[in-house]
Amino acid sequence: GAIDKNHTEIVRILLNTNPDLEIRSIDGDTALLRAARVRNPEIVQLLLDKKAKPYATNKNNDTALHIAMRAKSKAVVEVFLRNPKNSQFLYRPNNKVQCVPTSFRWEVLVKISNLREIRILKFFVKKIRQIEMRSALLS
Repeated sequence: GAIDKNHTEIVRILLNTNPDLEIRSIDGDTALLRAARVRNPEIVQLLLDKKAKPYATNKNNDTALHIAMRAKSKAVVEVFLRNPKNSQFLYRPNNKVQCVPTSFRWEVLVKISNLREIRILKFFVKKIRQIEMRSALLS
């Protein structure tokens, strides 16, 4: 559809009709998950503005933030992290106990620390350690 082809203006027009943003594709993706997958920060922001659920997950239990992080889409990740509440979904492992690549997580943490969000940085460091320890035990 329009999201897969990065047709931002068409998505904007369709959003004015107040569609159900939580309808799932065959892959289990919502519109927000799909927008993160195609790395389109503008469409992600449009969907969030229309109250798409950032905590929605696909069949692998991935949130849109997981997908954006794995795709190393800094622009999409930044859209999510503008709202600190969305960052809680970053460190929840999916059904395969996969996490975001460590080096990219640290890049995001450095960006957050540059924003002087030290409290959030400490929280993320703690979560990273917990997940990496859990992943090591399961492998």
